[in-house]
Amino acid sequence: MLKKFFIALIFGLLIIFAAIIFLFPYINVCNAKMPRSEMYLGNLTVGSSIAEMKKLYGMPTADGMGFEENRSCTYGDDVLIYYNTLEEKIQSVVVSGNNGWTTPSGFGVGGNIRTVLNAYGSPDYSTSNNSKKVYIYFHCYKNEPQFGLVILIDENNGRILEIGVYGDNTERTFDEYYEDLAATLVSS
Repeated sequence: MLKKFFIALIFGLLIIFAAIIFLFPYINVCNAKMPRSEMYLGNLTVGSSIAEMKKLYGMPTADGMGFEENRSCTYGDDVLIYYNTLEEKIQSVVVSGNNGWTTPSGFGVGGNIRTVLNAYGSPDYSTSNNSKKVYIYFHCYKNEPQFGLVILIDENNGRILEIGVYGDNTERTFDEYYEDLAATLVSS
């Protein structure tokens, strides 16, 4: 009798787990608690123009990497910017060095994640693997692009290793894009 109960319990949990996995892409994880004004790094964000970027920072160290209309450029060894050549608009800004490129509230690489949590609250999405953790804060509205502030953290000391502002600029769904991004970051 007890054996049948445990088999039924395990079977029931597997069905619940499968339902969660199946329905996850359809769950809207964006609650827009992160203001758009915080979705900047180094005064650039998704939708900023390439002309504005060059006006602020000059010519990139390296430019034109990528395929067709989706390209990337770098400033030094620790700033990577993806952009669309057709629209000449930034798709994402990623910073991996303590170089002064921060959010408007001053959060950047090398900072302590506790200060971010105190300011922004709990992230909309998080995952961890090995000794790294990813926090993602979302911002989206019906008539605006969807944004994600993605923070990679060293779990051993709570320091920010990488910070990026990513837009919804792929053919995949918003949720798929951020799940893949988070999995890639924690596994590197």
